[in-house]
This record gives sequence, structure tokens and C-alpha cells, in this order.
Amino acid sequence: MGASSKRRENMPNREEGTKDWLTASTTKPASSSKPQGLFWLLAIALVAGLGSITFKQLSNQQQPSAKPLNQSISTPTPAAPKPQNKKSNITNLRITAKQNAWLSVRQLDDKKILFQGNFKGNRLFPLGKGLELRAGRPDLVQIQLGDGPSKTLGPIEKVEWLKFMPPATAPKP
Repeated sequence: MGASSKRRENMPNREEGTKDWLTASTTKPASSSKPQGLFWLLAIALVAGLGSITFKQLSNQQQPSAKPLNQSISTPTPAAPKPQNKKSNITNLRITAKQNAWLSVRQLDDKKILFQGNFKGNRLFPLGKGLELRAGRPDLVQIQLGDGPSKTLGPIEKVEWLKFMPPATAPKP
């Protein structure tokens, strides 16, 4: 009987549901818990990532726009413009953005910055001797010279300084 009891110890226990019970191990495989753990780890990482993206977007929407560097500049309100020549009527540059877009506006002659920061809304800038504009997202910014048609500042990939000059005055005879 001693030989038969030894033989039983070397033989693995028969597990129900396994096809090859002779070569089956005596311990249950723990491999099924690894894919589940990896699944839960990936699910938690996905939820955390989506949560951080949502939080960032919400905080960007609630942040106030950057204040202009020079607050003493006011937009002049024209009092009864003279309908002379249509080109001489262009004294202002209207800038409009429906979404936040970084924008810098400076005077052409002395490079004095009139506005720099996140811009959203509608604002008039006096042309003076000329203005230079640069937008981080020119595709979001609309410009209008005087009473002319509104047009997009440029395509998204063209981030550069653009010049806007007042119309040339007619030479005196």
C-alpha cells in the first residue's frame, strides 16, 4: 500500500472542467486576475485623463481675459463722419473674435503696444499712422477696415505680423 499512496501524491488532483487532468497543475492558475487588474488600471487612467482634460477646459473658460497693457487708450467715437472719399473714411480697424485668441496690436511708427493678451469680443483701434497685428490663431480673428467688409486675419498656420495702413491722402496739386 505504500507504493500506491506515493503514486497518488505525485498525481495531480483532477480538476473539474479541465480536459487534460493528467498534466494539470495542483494549483489554480492566477493568470485570470492579471488581465482584470490591467483592465481596471487602464480604466482608472482613462477616467483620470478625461477628468483632467475636462477640468482644464472648464478652468480656461472661467479665466478672465488678459487685461490690455495700456488701459488709458479709449476707442474714439466718431461724431458725424464726413462722407468725402470712401477711402478717407477708414480711420479705425475693428477686430472681432468669437473665441479666445492670443492677440498683439501695436502702432507701426513707434511700436507702442496697444493690446497684448487673450482677446475675445469686439474692439475698435484707431489706425493713426498704421497698425501691426499678430494673432496666435489668425483663423479665429476677423478684421474690418472702416465700413468695409469683415475678413479673416489669415489661415491657422500663418502666425506673423500683418500691417494695416490708413489710406494715402490725395496729393495736393
